[in-house]
Amino acid sequence: MTRLTSRELAGFEIVWFLIDRDGCVAQLLTGGTGDVLDPGRLTYEALDAAFGVVEALPETGRAVETIPPGLRLAHPGFRVAEIDQAYARRGLYVYHAVTYFTRDFTSYVRVLAPERPRRVSDFGESAPAALRHGVSRTVSFADTPRLHLADFEVGP
Repeated sequence: MTRLTSRELAGFEIVWFLIDRDGCVAQLLTGGTGDVLDPGRLTYEALDAAFGVVEALPETGRAVETIPPGLRLAHPGFRVAEIDQAYARRGLYVYHAVTYFTRDFTSYVRVLAPERPRRVSDFGESAPAALRHGVSRTVSFADTPRLHLADFEVGP
C-alpha cells in the first residue's frame, strides 16, 4: 500500500470521503491546505478504488450549488470544477477546504449538494474502505454548510 506523504498532503489537492449520520457520502477537497482525518490510513490504492466505484455510478439528479455568499464576496472568482459537479450529480455532497475563507485548516465548506443523495449502503458490501474513511454520528451533510473534522471519527 502506498501511503500519502506529509509533503503530498501539504501541497497537493487530495480528494477523500466522509459519511454522515444518515449514511450519506461526501467528497472533500483539501486544495493543498486542508487537513485530512487520519492521513496515515489513506492510500493511493484505496482512493483509486473509491473513485473507480463512484465514477461508474449513474447520475441521480442535478448538482445544487451551495457556495456561501460570504465566500463569493471574499473570492468572486471561486468556481466549482466540472468534475466536482459530476460527483454531485452522482449523489455525493462536495466540500472544499477554502482556508483563506474559513481561516481554519480543519473545516470544509459545502459547495455542492446532490439533488438525490447517495448513501454508503447504496454501494453494497463491496464499498471501498476509502468511502468510509470517516463517520459522524451527529452531522447531517444536508444541514451542515461547514464541516469540522472534530465531528468525525475514523471509520471501520
